[in-house]
Amino acid sequence: MNQVAIYTQAYNAEKTIRRTIESVLHQTEERFVYYILENGSTDKTRDIILEYAREDKRITPLLYDENDLFRFVEILPFIFSERRGKFFATLDADDEYNYEFLEKMLDFTNINSLDVAMCGSNFIDARNNQILGKRQISKNLIISGRGFSDNFSQYHAFIRPYWGKLYSMALFHNFSFENVRKVSYGSDTIFVIEALRQAERAGILAETLHKYYVSPKSASYHFDDRRIESDQIQDDITRSYLKEKCGVISAVNEQFMSLVYANAIHDTLNVLLNSVLSSTEKIQQLSNIFSYVSTQKLFLNENIIGQGLDKMLRDPTVKWLLTQKECRKPEYARKAAKILMAMYEDLPRTINKDGLIFVLQKMPEILESILKKDYVHILERLQTWFKRHMEDSPALSKLELDSYRFLKKSDEELFSLFATIKKLRPVSFKALNLDQQTRCLLQKYPLLKEVSANLAFALTPAIHKVIKGNFTQALKSLLAIQNLDINDNDAEAYILLGENLAAVADNADVYIYFKKFRVSYLLDCSCTNEAGTELDELESILPDDEDFVELRRRLTELLSK
Repeated sequence: MNQVAIYTQAYNAEKTIRRTIESVLHQTEERFVYYILENGSTDKTRDIILEYAREDKRITPLLYDENDLFRFVEILPFIFSERRGKFFATLDADDEYNYEFLEKMLDFTNINSLDVAMCGSNFIDARNNQILGKRQISKNLIISGRGFSDNFSQYHAFIRPYWGKLYSMALFHNFSFENVRKVSYGSDTIFVIEALRQAERAGILAETLHKYYVSPKSASYHFDDRRIESDQIQDDITRSYLKEKCGVISAVNEQFMSLVYANAIHDTLNVLLNSVLSSTEKIQQLSNIFSYVSTQKLFLNENIIGQGLDKMLRDPTVKWLLTQKECRKPEYARKAAKILMAMYEDLPRTINKDGLIFVLQKMPEILESILKKDYVHILERLQTWFKRHMEDSPALSKLELDSYRFLKKSDEELFSLFATIKKLRPVSFKALNLDQQTRCLLQKYPLLKEVSANLAFALTPAIHKVIKGNFTQALKSLLAIQNLDINDNDAEAYILLGENLAAVADNADVYIYFKKFRVSYLLDCSCTNEAGTELDELESILPDDEDFVELRRRLTELLSK
């Protein structure tokens, strides 16, 4: 009886198929049947297969006129149903097995009662036959029970391809191809996971018995519109397997799965950015990558991977976005902003989405500083921008304000910025509610509690000195302001500020000056009782003061009416 049914699927493989077939026909274990599917090739692949089939009856050619990469999903159930072997193996049409592959794998499988046996591989550059590396463990590994969880990180690398393995045919009695059909990339991995789901025992032989030829033509290096979804599906299915097989995903495996998914996205990202898709298509696909729940979780749990996400995902994406002219257009600037917000979960603390869109369109050179939170450089660039452009952008003004706060700028500097924005950027001043923010800042200083934002801006030189605590100079600045136009609502606050500054500066003459100002203001407002009380107090101090005499006359005149 045949021990193994082997399957190869070939398309336009005339340059490599002989090597593949020869490696099977020269196996030291000769009890096998070899199914070779010719998938509608346009070269001489079919002729070569039929040539070998005529010479060796162990070969069963399966011929099709149209290429279908997923033909194996249709053919494998047929092969399994024929039951022409106790075990099953696959081999790509450009790879080869060591001549002792079947013999050693069968011995390993039978001795250890395995349902799935795996071996190592040598990776060879298809262009020059140079060995690039190998996948191999140092000693044999047998997996059963809790071992499917405890050894997951060790055997995971071996489950990515479905070649280099021997599968018990018993696994395929209830085998489902449903999940395999869901993906355009990574079907190998899902096939192996489904097999392991059915297996009770698996093992890895510590030998390299397979040669994998790395070629740029491989599907691994080509992008299709289902690849991103395929990464997500693979992640979901692998997690489902761990939960079903092991009961729970351990903390160690959770960390490992995050790293696996990050690497998968990294590979997909490289393939995408180097594909022939247009820039606009790539931007949309990037949006798809970073909108997936698994990708978002990756960034939310960044501590699992550390700084690796910068190098793997963020840096290449940002670098590419900054080179794209399409990102200067509103539609794609919005998509690029969405991508960046997804990659940098704390970015909204630095800049909101509208601000980010504006930066992408008009100030892309500042983006990297924003992402690195280099607020010193951000401010330098913003200040240069505002000097050169008479543009009132609330988004940029907010970024400027936030940068001040992140840099812990003094209240004096912050007040100066409020004043500048009020004068030069009225739209921003209103949109950012800087009137209220100014009031909140003034409330921190006892002398300024009654001062409105408008009055503060009118008295800017004096306010600066009050904030600094230099009350004598503040009083001088207050008195030096020329052509001051104060509205009625601010008059009392202005007078009170003058009185208080004079008091703390111990300047009696100026104190009396503002007291006279107060009485005059009260008389103008016909507040005779309050004016009389103030005047009585002042006359007791300076009974012969001419100004008080005049104010008393005005009060008497008002009372007589």
